[in-house]
Amino acid sequence: MRKSVRLTPFDVFARRSFNEAREPWLMLARLKDKHRHLIEPIMRFSKSLRNIPYDELYLSHNYALYCSELVVAMFRHANGGTPFFKEAPMSFRDLATGRPHQTWIDYYAYFGIDVPEGEPGSNPDAISRDDRLNVYKTIGQIPGLR
Repeated sequence: MRKSVRLTPFDVFARRSFNEAREPWLMLARLKDKHRHLIEPIMRFSKSLRNIPYDELYLSHNYALYCSELVVAMFRHANGGTPFFKEAPMSFRDLATGRPHQTWIDYYAYFGIDVPEGEPGSNPDAISRDDRLNVYKTIGQIPGLR
Protein backbone atom coordinates (compact mmCIF):
# COMPACT_ATOMS: atom_id res chain seq x y z
CA MET A 1 0.00 0.00 0.00
CA ARG A 2 1.36 3.40 -1.00
CA LYS A 3 1.57 6.00 1.74
CA SER A 4 -0.81 8.93 1.46
CA VAL A 5 -2.27 11.79 3.46
CA ARG A 6 -4.83 10.39 5.86
CA LEU A 7 -6.58 11.13 9.11
CA THR A 8 -4.75 9.59 12.06
CA PRO A 9 -6.29 9.50 15.53
CA PHE A 10 -4.14 11.32 18.08
CA ASP A 11 -3.55 8.22 20.23
CA VAL A 12 -2.21 6.32 17.19
CA PHE A 13 0.06 9.23 16.26
CA ALA A 14 1.29 9.52 19.86
CA ARG A 15 2.23 5.83 19.94
CA ARG A 16 4.37 6.34 16.83
CA SER A 17 6.12 9.48 18.10
CA PHE A 18 9.44 8.63 19.70
CA ASN A 19 13.10 9.61 19.67
CA GLU A 20 16.09 7.52 18.57
CA ALA A 21 16.15 5.79 21.99
CA ARG A 22 12.54 4.69 21.30
CA GLU A 23 11.24 6.90 24.14
CA PRO A 24 8.00 8.89 23.67
CA TRP A 25 8.50 12.37 22.24
CA LEU A 26 5.76 14.86 21.50
CA MET A 27 5.52 18.63 21.49
CA LEU A 28 2.03 20.06 21.88
CA ALA A 29 1.28 23.61 20.76
CA ARG A 30 -1.67 25.88 20.12
CA LEU A 31 -2.06 28.87 17.86
CA LYS A 32 -2.01 32.11 19.76
CA ASP A 33 -5.42 33.77 20.01
CA LYS A 34 -4.74 36.27 17.21
CA HIS A 35 -4.49 33.42 14.66
CA ARG A 36 -7.13 31.01 15.96
CA HIS A 37 -9.56 32.16 13.22
CA LEU A 38 -7.49 30.03 10.82
CA ILE A 39 -8.41 26.76 12.53
CA GLU A 40 -11.83 26.27 10.92
CA PRO A 41 -10.63 26.90 7.32
CA ILE A 42 -7.62 24.66 7.99
CA MET A 43 -9.87 21.83 9.13
CA ARG A 44 -12.19 22.20 6.11
CA PHE A 45 -9.29 22.33 3.63
CA SER A 46 -7.46 19.41 5.24
CA LYS A 47 -10.29 17.04 4.26
CA SER A 48 -9.65 17.84 0.58
CA LEU A 49 -6.02 16.73 0.93
CA ARG A 50 -6.78 13.18 2.02
CA ASN A 51 -5.30 10.47 -0.22
CA ILE A 52 -2.72 12.77 -1.83
CA PRO A 53 0.49 10.70 -2.07
CA TYR A 54 3.08 11.00 0.66
CA ASP A 55 6.16 12.86 -0.63
CA GLU A 56 9.05 10.44 -0.12
CA LEU A 57 11.41 12.94 -1.75
CA TYR A 58 10.58 15.84 0.61
CA LEU A 59 10.29 18.25 -2.30
CA SER A 60 7.96 21.22 -2.49
CA HIS A 61 5.80 21.92 -5.50
CA ASN A 62 5.04 18.40 -6.64
CA TYR A 63 1.77 16.51 -6.34
CA ALA A 64 2.73 14.87 -3.07
CA LEU A 65 3.02 16.10 0.52
CA TYR A 66 5.29 15.24 3.43
CA CYS A 67 4.30 15.90 7.07
CA SER A 68 5.33 19.51 7.58
CA GLU A 69 4.64 20.40 3.96
CA LEU A 70 1.03 19.42 4.65
CA VAL A 71 0.93 21.82 7.60
CA VAL A 72 2.47 24.61 5.49
CA ALA A 73 -0.11 24.02 2.72
CA MET A 74 -3.08 24.01 5.10
CA PHE A 75 -2.01 27.25 6.79
CA ARG A 76 -1.23 28.95 3.46
CA HIS A 77 -4.71 28.06 2.19
CA ALA A 78 -6.42 29.28 5.38
CA ASN A 79 -4.33 32.48 5.22
CA GLY A 80 -5.76 33.41 1.82
CA GLY A 81 -2.84 31.98 -0.16
CA THR A 82 -0.22 33.97 1.74
CA PRO A 83 2.43 31.77 3.38
CA PHE A 84 2.00 31.51 7.14
CA PHE A 85 4.89 29.18 7.93
CA LYS A 86 7.73 30.07 5.62
CA GLU A 87 9.75 27.49 3.78
CA ALA A 88 13.53 27.71 4.03
CA PRO A 89 16.44 26.10 2.18
CA MET A 90 16.73 22.49 3.33
CA SER A 91 20.05 21.10 4.47
CA PHE A 92 21.06 17.48 4.54
CA ARG A 93 24.65 18.30 5.52
CA ASP A 94 26.72 17.03 8.39
CA LEU A 95 27.63 20.09 10.45
CA ALA A 96 31.12 18.72 11.11
CA THR A 97 32.08 17.95 7.49
CA GLY A 98 29.83 20.29 5.53
CA ARG A 99 29.00 17.41 3.19
CA PRO A 100 25.63 15.67 2.86
CA HIS A 101 25.17 12.76 5.27
CA GLN A 102 25.82 9.45 3.55
CA THR A 103 22.36 8.28 4.63
CA TRP A 104 20.78 11.02 2.53
CA ILE A 105 23.11 10.39 -0.42
CA ASP A 106 22.07 6.73 -0.39
CA TYR A 107 18.40 7.58 0.15
CA TYR A 108 18.19 9.91 -2.86
CA ALA A 109 20.39 7.63 -5.01
CA TYR A 110 17.67 4.98 -4.58
CA PHE A 111 15.31 7.39 -6.40
CA GLY A 112 17.96 8.30 -8.98
CA ILE A 113 18.35 11.93 -7.95
CA ASP A 114 20.87 14.10 -6.14
CA VAL A 115 20.32 15.24 -2.57
CA PRO A 116 18.11 18.37 -2.88
CA GLU A 117 20.45 20.53 -0.81
CA GLY A 118 19.21 24.12 -0.62
CA GLU A 119 15.76 23.40 -2.08
CA PRO A 120 12.87 25.08 -0.26
CA GLY A 121 11.19 23.00 2.40
CA SER A 122 9.87 22.82 5.92
CA ASN A 123 10.36 20.72 9.01
CA PRO A 124 8.54 20.20 12.32
CA ASP A 125 11.29 21.81 14.40
CA ALA A 126 11.21 25.06 12.42
CA ILE A 127 7.42 25.19 12.58
CA SER A 128 7.48 24.56 16.35
CA ARG A 129 9.72 27.60 16.82
CA ASP A 130 7.25 30.01 15.19
CA ASP A 131 6.31 32.73 17.67
CA ARG A 132 2.64 32.49 16.66
CA LEU A 133 2.49 29.14 18.43
CA ASN A 134 2.37 28.54 22.14
CA VAL A 135 4.14 25.28 23.02
CA TYR A 136 2.35 24.19 26.17
CA LYS A 137 3.66 20.68 26.74
CA THR A 138 6.65 18.58 25.75
CA ILE A 139 6.76 14.86 26.43
CA GLY A 140 10.25 13.33 26.34
CA GLN A 141 13.32 14.85 24.75
CA ILE A 142 15.21 14.84 21.49
CA PRO A 143 18.80 16.02 21.97
CA GLY A 144 19.40 19.38 20.31
CA LEU A 145 15.74 20.40 20.13
CA ARG A 146 14.09 22.91 22.39
